[in-house]
Amino acid sequence: MRVISSIKEEVLRRLRTRGSVTVELVSCRNVRAARACEEGDEIFITHEYYEDLARGTIGIVARIVQKDIGESRVSANHFGDEKEITRARLRLEFSAIGEIEEINGGEIPQATIRRSEHIIIG
Repeated sequence: MRVISSIKEEVLRRLRTRGSVTVELVSCRNVRAARACEEGDEIFITHEYYEDLARGTIGIVARIVQKDIGESRVSANHFGDEKEITRARLRLEFSAIGEIEEINGGEIPQATIRRSEHIIIG
């Protein structure tokens, strides 16, 4: 399963409680992972940084409902200089809580995920 990392915990909380959320990704690694996925695929998203992904990392398994890859203009400073960045917008739907069992790093990280359909609080 593809892995998307460094997602704010508040976004993960909204996904878990509301059942769906839209995220905009701008980091190269996350945009590459989004590009490699299709609508209907499941992905693993976590608040952990890419460098910290390891066995035992907790996150959410989510299904991609809608995907949009495009360019956005961003202002580099107050003098009007702009540059374009590639960004990915994903509409995600909660599927399960997950935990990494095995991780394969690289440009597009993939992991074997152990799913838990029940949320344990406390």
